[in-house]
Amino acid sequence: MTARGGISLVSVVLLSFAAALAQAPRKPANVLPIEAGRFQIYPLFATVVEQTDNLFYTESDPVGATVTSVTPGISAEVPLRGQSELYLGYALRYRDYGGADIDSNLSQFLLAGGEVTLGTGFLFAFEEDYAEGVLDTSAFDEGGEVVFRGDEFASSVTKLDLSHQGVAQPRIGLAARRESVQFSQTAQANLLDSVYYNYEIYADYRVGPQGRVRFGAYWSEGDLTAVGNDQDRRDERDFRVTLGTQWRLNPVSSIAADLGWGTAEFFSTLDGQASKTRNLVGGVNYVRFVPARARLVMRVTQGVFPSVYGTNAYYVSRGLNVRLENDTRARMIVGGDLSFTRNVYPEAEPKRTDDTVGGRVWLGYRFGSAVEWRVYADVDSRSSNAPGGTYDVNSYGAVVSLGG
Repeated sequence: MTARGGISLVSVVLLSFAAALAQAPRKPANVLPIEAGRFQIYPLFATVVEQTDNLFYTESDPVGATVTSVTPGISAEVPLRGQSELYLGYALRYRDYGGADIDSNLSQFLLAGGEVTLGTGFLFAFEEDYAEGVLDTSAFDEGGEVVFRGDEFASSVTKLDLSHQGVAQPRIGLAARRESVQFSQTAQANLLDSVYYNYEIYADYRVGPQGRVRFGAYWSEGDLTAVGNDQDRRDERDFRVTLGTQWRLNPVSSIAADLGWGTAEFFSTLDGQASKTRNLVGGVNYVRFVPARARLVMRVTQGVFPSVYGTNAYYVSRGLNVRLENDTRARMIVGGDLSFTRNVYPEAEPKRTDDTVGGRVWLGYRFGSAVEWRVYADVDSRSSNAPGGTYDVNSYGAVVSLGG
C-alpha cells in the first residue's frame, strides 16, 4: 500500500485498475507502434496472479484467494495538423477469484481524447474515460478507506482544458472536469453513487532552465447518494488555492511541492448534519539519484476527503511514502516501497483514528523494450480504534506485461 491523496471516489474506479493496465492507456512506454496509414497502433497485454490471505481486508474471518487477471488492450493515435492529435484506447479485463465465493467477471475500459491547436498559442484538450464492470477487491478511495465488496459499477470522467501560452509567457488556462460513478448492485449499505463537477483556473510559468511555478484556484461540487436509499444524500463543496513549484536542485536531485489552503463543506440530508473544515492540502515530493543508478523518492501528503463509513462526514488523511528503485531503463527491475498513512475522523463519536503501514518489494526483468515480468510481495496492516477497522493483509504475486 502507498500513501494516497485525491478528491473523489470516482478516481478509485479508474486508479485501482491502472497498475494492471486495466484502464486503457493513451500511449504505452517503450512500445513501437504498428503503422496503419495515419494511425499508430499499440498492442497491450497484462496478466497478474496474486495470492492473498485476506481478500476483503477484514478484521476477523479473513478469506484467502488466488486472484488471476488477464487484460488485453489496444491504443491508437492519429496525428493531425501541427501539434494536434486524436487518441483512443480500449482494454478488457477478465478476473477469477480462486478459493473465494466470488464469480469470475469482466470489466472494460475506454479512453478517447485529443489535443487541438487553435490559433497562435491556444491549445484545447479533451478526454473521456469510461469504465464498467466489478470494482477491484483491493480498491481504496483516495484517502485509504476500503470501498470494495464485489460491487458492479459504471463510471465516467470528462475533461476539458483550454490554455494559452505566448513566447516567454506563462501558460494560462481554464480546466473543467465531470466525474461520476454509479453502482448497479452493492453489498455495502454505505456505498455512495456520486457526481462531481470540478473547475480550475491556473497559470504555469517556467523559471529559468531548472524550475517552474504553478498557481491554481480550484472549485468542486459533489452530489453523493447512498445506493438503495435516495433519502440519504450528501453534498460536498470544496474550494482551494494552491501554489506548486518544481526545481532541479543539482544534477542528481529535485524537489516538487503542490501546497494550498482549502475549505471543504459537507452536508447530509439524512440527519441534517453539516460540517465545515479548513486545512492545508497538497504534498511535497523529493527525488534523488543515488549510486548504482538507483532513485530515491520521498513524498509527504495531506488531504481532506468525504467518508464512506457513515459515522463522519469527512476525514483528514496524512501520508508519508518512501520508494527506492533501480534505473527504470535497466533490464533488471528491483525496488521497494514503504508507507505510513494516518486518517483522522474529527467528528466521529468517539473520535476515530486509523493508522496504516504498508510495504512492497519487487524483482523482475525486462525483455527488449516492451515485455517485462516481475514478482512482488506486499504487507498491509491497519490499526483502528473503531470496531472492525483493524486488518492485516499479506500477499504475493507475479506480473507479465506488454506495454506496461
